[in-house]
Amino acid sequence: MLVGTRPLTVLLSLALLASNVVAEDDVTLANHGKSALGLSVLSPKQAGISLWRVRAKTMWGFEMDLAEVSTVRQIGNLTKDYLNIRFRPAFTIKRFGSLKRKTVPFSFQTIYASIFHSSYDAFASFGSQSAGIIVGIGVLWLPLKDVSLSFRQGIALAYDNRIDTKDNRHRSFSFRVPSTRLLALLHF
Repeated sequence: MLVGTRPLTVLLSLALLASNVVAEDDVTLANHGKSALGLSVLSPKQAGISLWRVRAKTMWGFEMDLAEVSTVRQIGNLTKDYLNIRFRPAFTIKRFGSLKRKTVPFSFQTIYASIFHSSYDAFASFGSQSAGIIVGIGVLWLPLKDVSLSFRQGIALAYDNRIDTKDNRHRSFSFRVPSTRLLALLHF
């Protein structure tokens, strides 16, 4: 959710203020390279990598996130060790506005799937699968020819299929606000 995004909001504000810096004429995204490798920034509990194809005013890419979180919970007199694993592949398209500045606004659409599994002993586990569509806006900052930062936020329509510890299934549709995403992109 949006908890802890204040540093990212400040970064976005600074990037928008820096948009007065004019880049060279006839700039296209392809001038920075036809491909890019993206790495998630400021996501300590989640590793994210993406591979992008760059066109004149669009980028499309495959994103892969993997998160593993181990926690210890006290339930009455018992201490339980939980292992939580989330795997999330996605396909994203970004469409950019005017490229005459170093800070470029964009809109994006993402189709994703997510698999989550949690277990706390050999016999008790639960999990969920979800799929959805995210639409939103963002900003791309191009401080160097081979490096850029992409900051984005959107809203998702998701279908969830949850299985609890007693093998009961719960299916639902929901709107949610996914985490703010900050990527460092290396163009080549």
